[in-house]
Amino acid sequence: LGWEVDAGPEIILGSFDISGVPFEWGLMARGLLAFGSASGFASWTDWGVAPMATLHWGTDFGSGLKFEFYGALGLGLYGTTGTYYSFTGGPFIGFAGALGAAWHFADNFALILDYAYVGWTGVYGIGLKVNI
Repeated sequence: LGWEVDAGPEIILGSFDISGVPFEWGLMARGLLAFGSASGFASWTDWGVAPMATLHWGTDFGSGLKFEFYGALGLGLYGTTGTYYSFTGGPFIGFAGALGAAWHFADNFALILDYAYVGWTGVYGIGLKVNI
């Protein structure tokens, strides 16, 4: 049992087409923090931070049915105070990534389903995305 938080900015830098399918690319920074315990015998705090390159593909079916799918890859720093790993401490260097889907129900708001990780630290969830 536990809870997780992740946040970070993203900027779209450009777009391109592959055989008529439009994509956008950009850069993001993500910070991840996870707290948990397992029936009192183990507890942990995991953290991770990473810059990542992003790739987006979206489709618009009209009438508020705009969907976006995205992925990101990078390298980041992570650490843990966990007792469930054979190591604790950090920072360690590890691969980072994110995958998600967003339903843009208004021009500047979207409901997202997202998973992100840095090294061993991973967070997932449902949230509200505000586009600026």
